Amino acid sequence: MTLEEILEEICIGYHQNKPNSIKLQKYVKEVIEVLSEDNAVYEGRKIVFKELSSRIDTNLDGDTFLQGSYGTNTAIKHKSYDVDADIAFIIDNNNIDLRIRELIYNKLLKVFGSKYIVEKKKPCITIDFRDKYKIDVAIYTRVNDVIYFHNCIGGVEKADLAKPKELIHYFNNFYKQNNTRRKVIRLIKHFIKTASNALDIEECNKIPSISINLLLCDRNMHVDADEDELHEDVLNSIKYIKNFIETNGYEGPRLESLYVHNTFYKVRNIYEMRKVIDKVLLNLEYKQYDQIVEKDVYERISIKNNNKVDSSFTGTMG
Repeated sequence: MTLEEILEEICIGYHQNKPNSIKLQKYVKEVIEVLSEDNAVYEGRKIVFKELSSRIDTNLDGDTFLQGSYGTNTAIKHKSYDVDADIAFIIDNNNIDLRIRELIYNKLLKVFGSKYIVEKKKPCITIDFRDKYKIDVAIYTRVNDVIYFHNCIGGVEKADLAKPKELIHYFNNFYKQNNTRRKVIRLIKHFIKTASNALDIEECNKIPSISINLLLCDRNMHVDADEDELHEDVLNSIKYIKNFIETNGYEGPRLESLYVHNTFYKVRNIYEMRKVIDKVLLNLEYKQYDQIVEKDVYERISIKNNNKVDSSFTGTMG
């Protein structure tokens, strides 16, 4: 089993001609249409959004855009969901309205609540379409060209300064310079997720994806890495993450210039994070991928490889 074979199984992206993406666009359009109705959010007012672009390099032009792993093209398949995407909505307002998430949640619940699962969580509003598709809706307000992110991460509704588009540009700039970085991040995200589940790590102590991106997006890696070089880059990146955690503890990576603060803010037990990294590192060193790859992914690759062997063998028979 190779890292490239694992990548082939776990990668997922946002491309117009693929069924997953077409279906995702359909659901995003549904949400846009609902929030764009007359009086949908505010009485006597219609909110207008520019629709999401299908191209990852142009999807930051409007007031609706991909963020998170879909925005940076580092998404991996989720065991429970074919698509688990983050969609951002920017609403122009004359002031900060801390009711905005509640108003939008109420509208989405009224329209979609009978057929989908709609939940208002601390950072986002989640819509589970009950068919292995889930969208996290992030709400932003623009006031005089300044962007604020609405959330209740601290327990009460608030609006924090944010630069979501600039953050996506920041990551994508480094990934365009060297696509190996995207491969490394995807693999490490999958390994960490698998190890965290195997070790029964609490949700709050799992290493956030944005932390992995911040730590690795600008690291030196092989250009157009072959299998051995890719393994070297992944191994060195895991060692780098391990060293960062041991050195910085509960102070996670941040990017203050783009209003990204301590990304380990949820962490309650740093030793659980270290346990996960140690498990990934040990198995990665010895290429024991069956210990850090989800079972169904490992089985699919094994079946493909067995079929290759069988085809080769039967092809030599007279």
